[in-house]
Amino acid sequence: MSQLEAPQQGYPQQEMQTPGFRDQMVALCKELGGREISHPEIGLIVAFPNKSALNQAAAEYIIAKVNEKSDGTATVATGKTYEPVWSLVKRAKDEGRVDFSNFHIDHLDGYYPYPITGAYSFRRYVNDNVTNPLGIKPENYRLINEWAFNPHDEIREYLDYVRSHPSTFTLYGIDEEDGHLGFNPKGTPFETEISLVKLSDAVVYRDRVERGQDTPDHAITLGPAAFKRSEAHLMVASGERKGQRLNEALTLPISPDRTASYLRKVGDKTMIFIDEEAASQFHW
Repeated sequence: MSQLEAPQQGYPQQEMQTPGFRDQMVALCKELGGREISHPEIGLIVAFPNKSALNQAAAEYIIAKVNEKSDGTATVATGKTYEPVWSLVKRAKDEGRVDFSNFHIDHLDGYYPYPITGAYSFRRYVNDNVTNPLGIKPENYRLINEWAFNPHDEIREYLDYVRSHPSTFTLYGIDEEDGHLGFNPKGTPFETEISLVKLSDAVVYRDRVERGQDTPDHAITLGPAAFKRSEAHLMVASGERKGQRLNEALTLPISPDRTASYLRKVGDKTMIFIDEEAASQFHW
């Protein structure tokens, strides 16, 4: 695994999420039928009765964060989980509820090497679901070049951008196979900022056999030390299998063997939105 580690010192001091924003989200989630679940290390966990309410809550989180800091930066996740969320955000933009004209976008990860025109390019996903529909200016986003000739040069250039544009908020999904964040495999040191990683056999099997994808067995991914700089974190997940992985991340010891457990280290700035199927797997 090729990785860049963060320096031991020099992180900017991060403020906790303001009580006002948390209160705003609690009230919104209650209106959507959400049920708050207490956890000693996480700022807010809410279970929603259905995916429609879950998606709406995630969209409203994004809208509120952008309205709060219109020239900020979001580090976004990819995958089917967020597709309906971005559709709702676009609707809000079209209705004049949120303005992305000065907002910035980057993203967590991408397969490597993979053509940026390919069906499973994360760069293409972000363009199709986020930057183009929301009218993000080309100069205001930086996406991983999954087809770069030299991955190490791309890693350094991408990390330079991420360091110079600290995230206002970071969006996550959780992998149902092994609970990873981004594409960080089991055992990724928490000091890692960005890596070229080999995907686990389980993830490769899922992608190629179960999903029929033509994707490679490597990826470029931001790591936990890059996540640490974000001012706020939102995890969205649904279904029992993802609920199982989240339960492990939230109850077993914090460890690089469970990369999603890292969110407990930034728990005061973290919100987790799930459906009741996922919540059914929580045991604490």
